[in-house]
Amino acid sequence: MNSIRLWSFQSRSFIDAMNSEGLTTPDWQDLAPAIRLAYNWMATHLSSKTSYHSDAAPVWAWFRFENSTEPNLNTGRQLLSDDELSRGVMLVEFNAPVAIALLSCYETWNEFLDSVISTGEIPDNIGWMRMFSSETIQSSPTIQAVLPFIDPDWIVRTFEI
Repeated sequence: MNSIRLWSFQSRSFIDAMNSEGLTTPDWQDLAPAIRLAYNWMATHLSSKTSYHSDAAPVWAWFRFENSTEPNLNTGRQLLSDDELSRGVMLVEFNAPVAIALLSCYETWNEFLDSVISTGEIPDNIGWMRMFSSETIQSSPTIQAVLPFIDPDWIVRTFEI
């Protein structure tokens, strides 16, 4: 398997479900309504790139965070809300098949997400596709990945934050 090392912040309940049930996917209902439209857009691109269709919300992960090859525990504290942290969050390190991971530039994604949240619609500017270009990814300090799921067999280690 051609794999890529990734890290993902997941709730303790997600990890518990994954450990007891195997493949577990995020639930759209767990996402704030304001971001569901943008996440669905990303899920459509994930499906298009990987030919792996899922009705579940995509799993978000990190390939590189602020020019570091791996996020640290403080990264989670920067990205997650106090409410999320109070419910228990784990940093999951895993090796995923390259064929089902869609990499993109986190900074451009945030600009896109802000636009969707402020307007309530997907912008029709094709320029947003630059978030997936290899040139943008290579020059970006923070690279995210989306996947249809995390297989428990891929997990290298987990850390509670």
